[in-house]
Amino acid sequence: MAKGDRFFVNERGGLLGSSSYWRAWQEARELALPPDKVASPLGRRPYDVRSTCITNWLRVGLPVAEVARCAGNLPEGTHWS
Repeated sequence: MAKGDRFFVNERGGLLGSSSYWRAWQEARELALPPDKVASPLGRRPYDVRSTCITNWLRVGLPVAEVARCAGNLPEGTHWS
């Protein structure tokens, strides 16, 4: 990966550490969601949002191969419906 390819970087432009990412994610949830949803499992982990996105793409009829490519999966590993 070339310098500048990352969407999220630390203050020095380098790799964002997982603890920093986790703190930012938790703060964003509190800003974006009403209190009852913050207390729920909704989007508790970034991976939860990824899974929901993949499921929604498949539900609207996008081809499995395209969804798998966008998600970085092999089509054979994409079993959502």
